[in-house]
Parts: sequence; C-alpha cells; structure tokens
Amino acid sequence: FFLIPQFLQALKNKNMISSKSKLTPDDRNALAYLEHSLSTLTPVEGSSATPDVWIQGNISMFHAPFTTRLIPSSKTWRWNQTKAQKRAYLSRYAANVVFAKLIPRKRKAEFEQAPAFKLWQFTVSIPEYPDFIVLWCERGVQQTPASALDKVFDTAAEPPNKLYAAKISYICN
Repeated sequence: FFLIPQFLQALKNKNMISSKSKLTPDDRNALAYLEHSLSTLTPVEGSSATPDVWIQGNISMFHAPFTTRLIPSSKTWRWNQTKAQKRAYLSRYAANVVFAKLIPRKRKAEFEQAPAFKLWQFTVSIPEYPDFIVLWCERGVQQTPASALDKVFDTAAEPPNKLYAAKISYICN
C-alpha cells in the first residue's frame, strides 16, 4: 500500500505529454507550460513578432508559417536554436508539437555579450485546424511596473521640455 500514491500520480500524468525522443526536464517544463496556456491564447495580428516576446513570461501565438528570422533580435545578437527540434504529443488537445529552445548568440565581430534569454518556439498541429506557432519567453527582460506618477508624466512621447521629461522618482529624491 506504500506504492498507491506513486501509482496515482503516475496515472494522473500518464499520456498527458508523450514523445518518442527523450525529453529533458527543461523540455517537459516548457511543454507543460504550453499545455496549461493553450486554451487562453489568441493569435497576434500580423505576421511578425515585436520585442515584447523578450519579456519574461510572455507567451504569444502566431499563424504559421513563422520563421526564427521573424523574431526580433538586435544588432549585436541573433536567435540561435539549441540542438535539434523535438516532437511531442499533447493528448489533452490531440496536438502534435514540434519545438525548440532558442537562445541569443553574439553576432560576429561584436564585443557586447548576448543577453541570457531563453525563448521556446512551438509549432502546434491540431487535426482540422490550421497550424500555429507559440513563442514563450521563459527567461528574458524583467518588466517593471511604472509608478502612478510615472504614468502621469509619460516620457515615452516627445517631451515639451527637460523638466517634463525627468522621471518623477528622480525629482522627488
């Protein structure tokens, strides 16, 4: 009777995510996040991503086809696929998934180091639906919430003078 909790846990996880290739814990974590998020996603308008995909925790859905070149990078680095693509099956959605982990790679002749981002690219195929792409930023830019006063003195637009452009937190200190 000591094995009953282990058996129930194995039964609970059985066939939720399956793959013919060996999946790492990192792969399983990414697939579990995808499976959890799929029901809430809606496609992003347009055929290319914005730098918002760099925000940690951001998950976006795009219509296929979608190439890695359409994911924003910078002048000093580009996205690089680590190892080969892997395949998995999500039984909850009857979905075949081809996925890869992407990390920034420094461009040649650049001295600046590439950021330590981790982006997952999933191509999801569900019978009788068009294929779609999901990008999930597991590790990226930390989004810091703006203070209420910073929102009042929005500096994203062209400021009329230098005083207006100053951050309110700087003025108060």
